[in-house]
Amino acid sequence: MTTMMWLLVAVFAAVLVGGGLLARRREVRIREAHSAALECRDQELSQVREESTQRAESSNHQLTLVEQTAKAREQALSGYLAKALDYDLRSRHSILNACHSEQLDGVLLSNVVFLRKNRAVGGDLYRRQIDHVVVTSEKVLLLENKGWKGLVFDGVPPGTIHPDLGAVVGPLPSKDTFAVHIGGQDRSIRIAEEAPIDQAAKQARDLKNIAAESGVDAGFVEICVLYSHPQVRLHALSRQVSRGWHGRVIDLPQLDQVLRAGSGERRVDVEQLTGLLEPLAGDIAGFGSYESTWPSRLAPRVQVS
Repeated sequence: MTTMMWLLVAVFAAVLVGGGLLARRREVRIREAHSAALECRDQELSQVREESTQRAESSNHQLTLVEQTAKAREQALSGYLAKALDYDLRSRHSILNACHSEQLDGVLLSNVVFLRKNRAVGGDLYRRQIDHVVVTSEKVLLLENKGWKGLVFDGVPPGTIHPDLGAVVGPLPSKDTFAVHIGGQDRSIRIAEEAPIDQAAKQARDLKNIAAESGVDAGFVEICVLYSHPQVRLHALSRQVSRGWHGRVIDLPQLDQVLRAGSGERRVDVEQLTGLLEPLAGDIAGFGSYESTWPSRLAPRVQVS
């Protein structure tokens, strides 16, 4: 073999070796680049998972705060309403329990407050507050609650029960409607400046008016004075008339009978009237078929002895 041929073989071998080295280097670089890309992708995925976890934890934390805030507000609202209804809370529970006991379908609205214009005094505004309104398809029952403890004479002169009581109380107002309270915390004797049945009649008039002005037919509105204290001894003219309104004066044992009595003819649109009065009420509680439609904002219904 000539020198030239050996030289060509050597050059060819060198080219092969160099090409192999370049190929291996290229393969190593490709593998390194691929590994770097995989590592970068893993880092990005890890970062995305971490950020997602952080966002989820932040969302859960915010959701927990929202739930805690909502619960705190609900408790505060319940406490506020209970405090606002403090005087009428016992009667509210008693009325609601009686409605359930009589298996009625309707709504109880408590502490209904609204403003009216007094046309007789230059259109000045006055505030009207109604203790309780029971709305059923049969009738609307407006209840003026009195939590008086002791002896109560409503429409019945104390002297007719015992002459000494008449002497102690003294002269009564010169009208058919009046109320005398003997007892209470200070065991005093007081004659109400305005008979409760007169208060209820005014409330019923304004209730009918605001309903009519909104195009809502309140139907038959019955007024009732409820003496709700368990230690009241009531002497009352059970049926009374005030300002053209016929009403009843009762204590708790007579409540079921009043709720049970129907109005007879006209029907009441419970949902329409309740929708009108709901924004004006401190609390609203459905009973019977309306219990789930209008759940109370206060604590669950309790039994009152």
